[in-house]
Amino acid sequence: MAEIPVTTGEELLNEHLLASLVQFDEALRDGRIPTNPDGGLNGGDYTDLTTAARCLFELEEAFPRRQNRKRPSILIPQRIGRFDIESLLGAGGFAVVYKGRDDRLGRTVAVKVPLPHVLAAEDLRKRFVREAQAAALLDHPHIVPIFEAGEDAELPYIAYAYCPGPTLAEWAKDQEGPMVPRLAAWFMVPLAQAAQYCHERGILHRDIKPANVLLFPQATPVDDAFPFTPRLADLGLAKLIETGLEETMTAAVMGTPRYMSPEQAAGRQDEVGPACDIYSLGAVLYFLLCGRPPFVSAGLMDALAQVIEREPVAPSELNLGVDRDLNTICLKCLEKHPSRRYVSAQALAIDLQRYLAGEPIHARSATKFYRTWRWCIRNPATTALLGGIALLGLALVGSLAWNAHSSAVQERLLLDQNFQLSLAVHQLDEALKSTEEQRRVAESSEDRVRRMLYVADLQLADAALKQNDPRSVATLLKRHEPPGDKTDHREFAWRYLKEKISAPSTVIGNTQQRIWDTTFSPDGKWLAVCGNQGAIQLFDAASDFRLVRTIETGQVEVNSLAFTADSQRLASAGDDGRVGIWNVATGELTRWLDVLSEGQVFGVAFLNDGQRLIACGRSPDVSIWNIETGERVESWTTPHPRTIETLALSRDGKQLATAGAEGVAVITQLDAEKSTRTFTGHVGPISAIAFRHDERQLITGGTDGTLRTFDVESDDLKQFFRRPEQIAALSVASTGQVVCTDRGGVITLLDAPNKTQAEAEADQGWDILRTWSGHDNRIHGIAFAPDGKSIISGDAAGVVRQWSLGVADRDRQLLLPGENHSQYDAISRGAERNTFYRVGSQGIERWDARRIQPMAIYHRDRQLTSCCYVSEQQLLIIGDDMGRLGLMHLEDPENTTWIEVYSKGFVRRAEMYDEGRRIVAIGSPEEDDVAVVDVATSRVTARLSNRSAFAVSPDGRWLVTSHHGTNDVRNATLLDAKTIEDVSPLSAHQRTITHMEFSRDGERLLTASHDRTVVLWDTSNWTPAVSLVGNQDLATCAAISPDGETIATGNDSGAITLWYATSGQRLYEICHISARVMSLEFSHDGQALFALGNNKSVYVFSAPRQSGNSAGEQDR
Repeated sequence: MAEIPVTTGEELLNEHLLASLVQFDEALRDGRIPTNPDGGLNGGDYTDLTTAARCLFELEEAFPRRQNRKRPSILIPQRIGRFDIESLLGAGGFAVVYKGRDDRLGRTVAVKVPLPHVLAAEDLRKRFVREAQAAALLDHPHIVPIFEAGEDAELPYIAYAYCPGPTLAEWAKDQEGPMVPRLAAWFMVPLAQAAQYCHERGILHRDIKPANVLLFPQATPVDDAFPFTPRLADLGLAKLIETGLEETMTAAVMGTPRYMSPEQAAGRQDEVGPACDIYSLGAVLYFLLCGRPPFVSAGLMDALAQVIEREPVAPSELNLGVDRDLNTICLKCLEKHPSRRYVSAQALAIDLQRYLAGEPIHARSATKFYRTWRWCIRNPATTALLGGIALLGLALVGSLAWNAHSSAVQERLLLDQNFQLSLAVHQLDEALKSTEEQRRVAESSEDRVRRMLYVADLQLADAALKQNDPRSVATLLKRHEPPGDKTDHREFAWRYLKEKISAPSTVIGNTQQRIWDTTFSPDGKWLAVCGNQGAIQLFDAASDFRLVRTIETGQVEVNSLAFTADSQRLASAGDDGRVGIWNVATGELTRWLDVLSEGQVFGVAFLNDGQRLIACGRSPDVSIWNIETGERVESWTTPHPRTIETLALSRDGKQLATAGAEGVAVITQLDAEKSTRTFTGHVGPISAIAFRHDERQLITGGTDGTLRTFDVESDDLKQFFRRPEQIAALSVASTGQVVCTDRGGVITLLDAPNKTQAEAEADQGWDILRTWSGHDNRIHGIAFAPDGKSIISGDAAGVVRQWSLGVADRDRQLLLPGENHSQYDAISRGAERNTFYRVGSQGIERWDARRIQPMAIYHRDRQLTSCCYVSEQQLLIIGDDMGRLGLMHLEDPENTTWIEVYSKGFVRRAEMYDEGRRIVAIGSPEEDDVAVVDVATSRVTARLSNRSAFAVSPDGRWLVTSHHGTNDVRNATLLDAKTIEDVSPLSAHQRTITHMEFSRDGERLLTASHDRTVVLWDTSNWTPAVSLVGNQDLATCAAISPDGETIATGNDSGAITLWYATSGQRLYEICHISARVMSLEFSHDGQALFALGNNKSVYVFSAPRQSGNSAGEQDR
C-alpha cells in the first residue's frame, strides 16, 4: 500500500476555504492589512487554514514583495504549547515575543518564538536552542528565569517570566537626563553579579545592552524616582565558554556594535571571554551616566571602527556630576585590551559596592606613560617618523661604541650564549611540565562543560517527555552516551528517563519488506504480516513465533489482511485490484476476487458467516463478495468522494466503518437501506479506524496527529489525543486499551474511560499508560495479541517486534495493608533491587515491588516505628513504640533480641556501625536523645540530648548529630564515633536539621533543614560543597544514590524531585503523588527509588542500568 501522502490544500479545503486563503495572500502582496481567514463558514476546525495564513504572513515579513510598504500587524496565535496567547509584546529580527497565560500554574508568561528565516537557517535555529540551553542552566534573582522550552507543531518556543515593566532602553527614553551617578552605581551592582553568576557556570551573555535589561517593579524601591529592580534577559547570543566552538562563521560579529567589546567588533573570536561582558557592563554604566553610549555613529561600519580604534570621552567630561572614582570604574571596564579591564564581573561589583560605601576603590586611572603608549598605537605614522629619527641617532652612536669595544663584546657574547643554552634546557623542562598541566586543565574544563550540558539536556528531555515526545527524549539522552574513554556522567535521572521511553522487546524476524499490516488469527495461533513486496509471512504464534511459510502473492503490494472467523482462510488486498483467498494450513491460493479493474484494494474484512468478504480501495464504492463462487453479491457508493483508505467491521457484523482521504469517517448499517452516519474533526486523511469491543464507540487516527473516539449513537467526541507525528496505525484490545503508532516510530499505549464531550475536550480524556520509542522507522503494522499481554509491531524496514505488557519493573504504586496510615510508618531498602521492608501498626512486612502483596509479615502483635537493613550482618534493626530496639536475624525472624533504650516515646531511627558492635538511635520528640548502644552488653553507653537527626559514616569513624532550634550556632556537631567526643562544629543551616545521610563511599554528607536548604558536605575538609540550586520547598525527606551522583527530595505537597549532586542543579520532578512524602530510599544497587506517602502507599521508580541491546531488546 502506498503511503498516505501529505494532503494538499485542494484535498483539504473546499473551494470557499481556498479562496479565502488566496485573498489573504493578495492582501499581503498589495500591502493591505489582511484579516484572519475563517473560510467564511461557521463551525469546523480550521487549524491548518490559520497555520497556512500565518506562514504566508511570516514569509511576507521575511521576503516582502513590495518595497516601502506598510508592515501589516503581526498575527497573534491563540495558543502556543500550553500557553494561551493574549497579546504581542515585541518583535525583532530574530524572534517574536508574546504575552501568554499559563492556566495550569495561574501565571502570566512571555513566550518567545523564532521568525521563519530563523527556522530555515540551521545556525539561527541552533542559536535559538542554545538560548534555551543556556537559560536552563541559570537560576539567579537578577536573570529572567525560563519556565519551559518546547515545540508546538515543530515551532520551538521558550516561556520566560513576564515583566510588566519597561526595558532600561525604554525607561531612558522617557527621562529628561542621565541617571543620578550613585543610583547608576547601585543599578549596576546586581547586573555585574548576574554576569558573574553566568561566567561561573561557563556562559557568556555577549549582548548586554539597555534593551536586554528588564525592569521589574519593586514594592520597596531604593529611589522613589526609580521603582524597579533590573534583570538580565535575552540569552540568544549566549555561548558556553569552555567549548571553544562557535556555531556562526569564524569572523562573524556577534552583539550590538555600540555596546560590544573591541575584540567582538574585530571578529577575534579566540579572544572572546568574560571580559567582553565586563566591557558591555561598562558601556551600560556609561549610558546611565551620560545618557548615550560610549560611541555615537551614523552607521554600522563607523560604529565598529570607533569601538576598535577610538578612546571614549570620559563620563566626567559629559556629566560634571560624575566624580573621579566612578569615572575610573567606568573607563576601566571600557579598556581596549581585555587584560586591562576588571579580572571578573565580581571584581566590578565589589568596586561599585566600595564606591557606594565611601571606601577606596581598587581600580586606578591610567598613568601618563600608558596614555602615551596608547597614543603611539593609535598614531602609527607620526610614531614611526619620530622613532626613525631616534633610531638613526642611536645607530650612529652605537657604531662608534662598537668599534671601541668589539673585543669585550665578543667575550661577553660567548658567556651569554652559554647562559642562554643552560636557560633553554631549563625552559624546555618547565614547558614539558606546563604542557602536562595544561592538558589536565583542558580535560577538566571539557568535563565541566559536558556536565553543564548534561543538566540542560535532561531538563529539556523531561519537558519533551511531558509533551509525549519520546523521540526527542531519546535524542537528548543519546548525546550523553560516553564515547570511547570519556567520563560517563549518566546517573539515576538519565537511566529513569531512558526507562520511561523504553520497553523490553523481542525481534520476531525481518520480512525484508516495508510492512503495511500485522494481524492475528481469531484463535491466536497465527500472526500474518504483509508489505510492499507482495509477500505474506505466516508466524506460528503458539511456537515462539516461528516463521512457518512465506506466500508470494504476485499482487505488487499487499495492503491489508483478514482471517475468517475459523482461522482457516486468509484474504489479502493488493495493489493489482484483486483480493486473494489463501488456505492458511497449506499456503495455497483458493480463489482470486477481481474487486477493482483500475486501482488498488486497501481494506478487506470477512463477514461473520465466513463466506462473504467486504472490500474497499481507490474508489468511493464498497463491495461484498462470495468467496466460494467468486461473485460480487452487492455494492454501494459511500459518502466518500474518491478513495476509501481503510475499513473496520463491528464484532456483530452489522456495522461497517470506513475512512477516506478527506478526513471523514462513515458508519454504514449493513442492512437493506445502507443508512450512514458521518464523523468529522480530522484535518487530513484518516489512516486507521477501529470499533471498541462494546461497539458503542469508534476510534479514528489521522495524519493530523490526532486520535479521536466518537460515540456511535450521539456523534459526541469522547476522547481526544494528539501526537507530534502523523498517526499511522492503531489497535484495540478486548480490555478497551488502545495502542497507536506514528510515523516517528513511537508506540503509545492508552486507556480511555468514558467521559462526556466537555470532559474530553477539557483534558483529552485519555489515560496515557506508556509511550516509548519503539522503532527507528515508521510503524504501519500494530496489533494486540489475543490474550492482551503483548503487542506486535512492524516497521518500514521490515522488522517485526513483540512487546511485553506484563513487565512489572516499572513505576508503580503499592497499596499497603491496614485501614489507616500510621505516623510510625517507615521503609528500608532490602538486599535486592525490588525488595524493601516496611514497618507500621501491623509489624514488619517484606515486599517485592513486582508483587501487589507483601511476601512475609513478622511481629504482627507489635507497633513498629523504624527499620534498617544491615547487609553485612543479614539482619534488620527495628524499633517499636515502647522505646525498644530489636535485632531480627533474617534466617530466624521470630527469634529477635530486644534492647531497652528509651523509657518513653518511640524509636525514630537506628543504624549499626563499628562492624556490628554498636548501634546509634534517636528517639521521638518526647525523648529526643541520640543513644549509643553496645550490642554485646545490650546497654546504652552514651546519650546526647536535644538532638534532631544523626548520621554515621560508612567506615564507622564519624558520628554527626544536629541540634534542635537555632540557639546553638553550631547547628550540627562532628563527633568521634568511637569515643563520642566532639571534634568540630558544622554550620551551614539557619534552622533545625531534619535529615542526615552519608553517601555510600563516605565522601559526602547530605543534610536537609527547616530553613528550606539542602546541603552536600565534603567530608575531606567538612565544608559545604554544594547547595541545591532553586529549591524553594521544605524538604520533608531526602536521599542520596549509592553512586553519590543523584539526590532525591520530597515535600509536603507530594513532589519528588531529582537533583544533580555534582552541581546541586535541579534535573526534574520525577513524580507528584497525591500525598505527603514521608520517606525516600534508594535501592541497594541504586536502580530503584522507593517513596513512602502518608496515603498508605509505597511508590517505586525504576532506573535499571542498560545491558545488551537498547530497550531490553532480544533477538530470536
